[in-house]
Amino acid sequence: MKIKKYIYMILTVIGGILLFTGCMPHIPMTIKGEELPADSVMHILLRSVEEKKQKLYIPDDINGTELEGYNRDGWVPAAYVDYVYENHTDNGTVLEVSYGDGASDDEIRAFCQKYKEVRFAVVDKKGKILYITDTLNLIPSDRFGYPKDVTYSARTGRFTIDNIVDKQICGVTLFGWWLMVSVFSWITDIILLAVVRKAIKCRDRNYFRQMRLPIILLALPSVIELIIGIVAFTVPYFGGNAELSNFLELLKVFAVLNVIFIADILFLPIAIKYNK
Repeated sequence: MKIKKYIYMILTVIGGILLFTGCMPHIPMTIKGEELPADSVMHILLRSVEEKKQKLYIPDDINGTELEGYNRDGWVPAAYVDYVYENHTDNGTVLEVSYGDGASDDEIRAFCQKYKEVRFAVVDKKGKILYITDTLNLIPSDRFGYPKDVTYSARTGRFTIDNIVDKQICGVTLFGWWLMVSVFSWITDIILLAVVRKAIKCRDRNYFRQMRLPIILLALPSVIELIIGIVAFTVPYFGGNAELSNFLELLKVFAVLNVIFIADILFLPIAIKYNK
């Protein structure tokens, strides 16, 4: 079973490379309500970032309720502020939020960066506002990302972020950087292997001395790839799992993905010995 797991992870990485420039699936941000009052639903509230508030449209499930025209301290129904669409599922306990034309990861990032925080109005079946929740911070300080799946507990009044959309560094997620560096490292590893093998074969001290700097430079991508991968998959701030068992599992996967680099490291002491 473990072998199948590793094969699946490798195929996932390869598939990600092939689809790297493809479209992301449109999956909405979801807020799951637990222990809500009977027959109640949640509606998202936003604080307008524009000086002039504009009513864009009135959804049918807001029309005629206390939410129609609601405005407290700048908090208004999301539909009054921007093109935010709500869909209630599982008997109203789950609120799916789509922003703009859909809900791709990029649109969730844009939504969170633009508004930074949201609240929710819990409304009964007669349209009466039962209460307004506390504020959900869309830019959490303890996670390198934005909320994608959230659970709200009506009993405690707290939000729990279950899944995140990764932030980007220069327009690319940390996983994306790891993927790109990994692909590049495969190329440099092959070149490095050829250089080291030639050093072993020719046993030319001058050649090995000249190739010291290129060897270091060719090895850097794999070293950087390993560092980024370990950070991305084990540090909780980046959504990783810091448990030792997970770290050991990752080392096995990295060993498979970096088999050529490992061969380089094993051959390098031989090359040094033969070129003294």
